[in-house]
Amino acid sequence: MKIDIIEGENKIRVIATAQSIHRRKYNVKEKIKTEDILQHLSQTGVKVGKCIHNGGHATNMTDAESLTAEWIFLKPREIKKTNSPRSTSSSRKKSQKSKKTLDKTTQRVIIDKE
Repeated sequence: MKIDIIEGENKIRVIATAQSIHRRKYNVKEKIKTEDILQHLSQTGVKVGKCIHNGGHATNMTDAESLTAEWIFLKPREIKKTNSPRSTSSSRKKSQKSKKTLDKTTQRVIIDKE
């Protein structure tokens, strides 16, 4: 099994190749899956993000076309934390709550007739 890791600007390409089986030599059947690729990347210390192209699997149990498979991962986003000191005085004025009466209350009026 051979795994090549090619790093680009924002993508990581992984190409896996299974060893072909010869009739006269005793070879082990291989099947390389996505889980194997992720395990290999974590062992080598390569951090990857979301998988945008899944190559399925590479195997030496069928024809020669399935000996290689390719996976493409996005690089993980780096979270930048800035530790800038906050100013104690704010330039924005705080609004004060004020009570406003919308309508004046009605008063009872008595009208005298003469």
